[in-house]
Amino acid sequence: MLDRGLPLAQSADLLAAGGAFVDVWKLGWGVAYVDPNVTAKLELLARHGVLASPGGTLLEIAWAQDRVPAFLDWARACGFPCVEVSAGTVPMDAAGKRDLIARAARDFIVLAEVGAKDPAVRATPDQWARSVARDLDAGATWVIAEGRASGTVGIYDASGAVREDVVDAVASVAGPGSIVPAARADMTSATTCLQL
Repeated sequence: MLDRGLPLAQSADLLAAGGAFVDVWKLGWGVAYVDPNVTAKLELLARHGVLASPGGTLLEIAWAQDRVPAFLDWARACGFPCVEVSAGTVPMDAAGKRDLIARAARDFIVLAEVGAKDPAVRATPDQWARSVARDLDAGATWVIAEGRASGTVGIYDASGAVREDVVDAVASVAGPGSIVPAARADMTSATTCLQL
């Protein structure tokens, strides 16, 4: 579930209706940092057995500002069981990402995002597989295959079709239990990904 700032009452309604089908709830783009009800939302999610993550953008910003310990302390104090480590908003090399995953994995379940947000960057299946292997070796529990809500980047091609060669390469390295496919806004491609 990607939470773009959903109010607490609506979150409760959504969880009451379909919480059994939600494993991870991502509070994206730093909304958790400004949400005055973040603690109550995390408690609600925990009652439903849903893991919560503050999303990767906020951690990327903390990394760029050399404030990773403060971010991790904040996430721990809020009660997040997970953090996402990504490198799509702030330029970060593979070594920096690997170090960030290792630091976060000491106290959190780590979701590591792989793939590019930029449609001009089209990584090969081998590049995807190497990225996934590096992130898992660094301590990530799961990898998120980038796709954006548009469903036209990363694990999807420009037409919105799933790049099956990428799915095969990633699954051969990680196995389907370690992969979280990014869902398009219409969710069609995420379902297709999970069936491959």
